[in-house]
Amino acid sequence: MARRDLAFPMIELTADSIEGFVDYFLRERFDESKPVAECHREWWQLVCQKDKYIAFAAPRGHAKSTAVNHSYGLAAALFKAHPFQLKVSKTHDLACEKIEQAKQELLTNEKLKGIFELDEIERDRENDFIVRMKDGYKFRMMALGMQQATRGRSWNTIRPTLIIGDDMEDDEEVLNKERREKGIRWVLNTLLPMGAKRAQIRIFGTILHAESMLAKLCKDPEWVSKIWSACDAEVSEKSILWPEMFPREDLLSLKRKFVSQMNLVGFNMEYRNIARDETSGLFRREDFRGMTSEDESKRMTYYVGVDYAISKETQRDYTAMVVAGMDEEGFLYIVDVVRGQWDDGNVIIDKMFDIEKAYRPDEWFVEAGAIQKSLGAALELRMRAEDDNKGLYLNLVLMSHGGKDKVARSSNIRARIRGKGVRFHRDASWFPDFEDECLQFDRGKNDDQVDALAYIGMGLARMITPTTVEEEEDYNWRKETRETLQMGRSAVTGY
Repeated sequence: MARRDLAFPMIELTADSIEGFVDYFLRERFDESKPVAECHREWWQLVCQKDKYIAFAAPRGHAKSTAVNHSYGLAAALFKAHPFQLKVSKTHDLACEKIEQAKQELLTNEKLKGIFELDEIERDRENDFIVRMKDGYKFRMMALGMQQATRGRSWNTIRPTLIIGDDMEDDEEVLNKERREKGIRWVLNTLLPMGAKRAQIRIFGTILHAESMLAKLCKDPEWVSKIWSACDAEVSEKSILWPEMFPREDLLSLKRKFVSQMNLVGFNMEYRNIARDETSGLFRREDFRGMTSEDESKRMTYYVGVDYAISKETQRDYTAMVVAGMDEEGFLYIVDVVRGQWDDGNVIIDKMFDIEKAYRPDEWFVEAGAIQKSLGAALELRMRAEDDNKGLYLNLVLMSHGGKDKVARSSNIRARIRGKGVRFHRDASWFPDFEDECLQFDRGKNDDQVDALAYIGMGLARMITPTTVEEEEDYNWRKETRETLQMGRSAVTGY
């Protein structure tokens, strides 16, 4: 845009006008200034649309904050498109930094002050300032931290007309499901209603989890959204988003640094907005070796790992049961997975008995708290019932994770898998979802199958070698004798 088009006071807020504004007033003041990138033009084109809700994800280091929060935010205020802006970041301090950056530009940029005829800053606070121009027009910018307790933000009769959410999540919090859900609830229930009826909401950042707030907004059909990557998996020349700042050799070097630390997942998240890793993550695609027809005919001792979802807090999760068989040489085979969202505990018990009938597993590895609090009594009654299941006793081994997180709990089974000691029934209908969940762990939407698999690893870690035919016969004899002699005390409920 030619400079003469910047004449104050009336300028339409468009991608072209923002580019002209940046070129003339701001770019020479940027650290390590570069010509306007094509991706920045695309972002300005997106945020200048008339749509109310817009979200986008872009790579780290690509000047999202500078292009959108700072440049677009200033232009929106000075072009009189948005007189009241709310800038939201992960913390209040980070949001205040964005406010301070805008304020300092207005105070020290003489070219900008002269052409836009800035008069004075009427209010000057750490988290809030108001600027008056010589024609009487005023605009205001305020800072807000994620989940900060606040309602009813207004300025005289004006509520925020533009809400900018900039990197509202961090690496640690997105790994906690409860915090993720709390964050999205705060955005929907508290932040968005703060805006005026004509308010526009622009939220952007880098996707840190498949179920992060930003990832959910980018999937929501009510939001206009787009996701940009710094490059493709091969870092091909034509795929590079900002070659002037990130030439191919620099990106390749950056990727090698992540890979050398076994953290390709970090590179894929930070620079490609992919919240998973298929080559050097916790599980790798090449680790999922298939069973052969010879394997399927082997004599095996079976075990089941169970992850329950039976409380109100976990009603959107799945109950998963993973069946594994071990041969006499100690190799493990994942032969079956049963998974579903079952509200009725009796349905879960039915599934458990179906598995018991089909495989006669030696041991069931189940979480102690879940089985004792929710299913213990019903399961005990079912095992004693005089019906078709008479004589079926599920040998439950109550597992405690001892405060370990999900990654630590999965370490035993991951070691077995990485050591080529586990094979999978790849032709089964359940396998694609199972593999996909493992590959996304621990940043995917669900982890119930991984949890159930982890209980098998934890349970088998108690053992040294699998049972031989003779050992199994002796074990069965002792088990039958124990069941015959037991006086009614339950191993499930303790009474």
